[in-house]
Amino acid sequence: MRHIQLEPVWGGSADTAGTLRATCALALVQCRELNSHRLLIHLVPLFADKELPVRVDAVRAVAQVGTGSAALVLRLRAELASDESALLSTCYSGVLAIEGPSAIPWVAVFLSPEDDAAGEAAWRSHRPFQVWRIIAESLEEQLAPAAKGTCTCPVFAKSATGFQISTRATVETPSS
Repeated sequence: MRHIQLEPVWGGSADTAGTLRATCALALVQCRELNSHRLLIHLVPLFADKELPVRVDAVRAVAQVGTGSAALVLRLRAELASDESALLSTCYSGVLAIEGPSAIPWVAVFLSPEDDAAGEAAWRSHRPFQVWRIIAESLEEQLAPAAKGTCTCPVFAKSATGFQISTRATVETPSS
């Protein structure tokens, strides 16, 4: 995963081993002899790779680790921000895959209209039908135990500027 192969190109040289580094990152996760801590030690340095596809596949590999530590690493990478919506989207998807509906409020923070790249990435982080499924499951979990009262839950709303999410919506549950 450290291999760099410089090949001559017009005006200098270019690294052609990015695909190899990305493939190795994804393959390393399949090594059952390494625990999640050791995997993360090997994968995290790829977050600083010069090639975007390598960074994106490193994020995918960390998401495949699937532990709470991996989710924290992905959260940190997303918080550090980036202009590449593909990278941010992969971070958000990984956190949602690991943590499930409990991560929706965190992803919702990135839907701010001030940061187009982060907002686009947050929206693309899961295919729309998966986002709706996660929201529906979240609502079911929050509403099922409540016989009466209110609960706070994530809600999508269509606006003039696109979809927006609010985690402050209060839903009145019917009294029994």
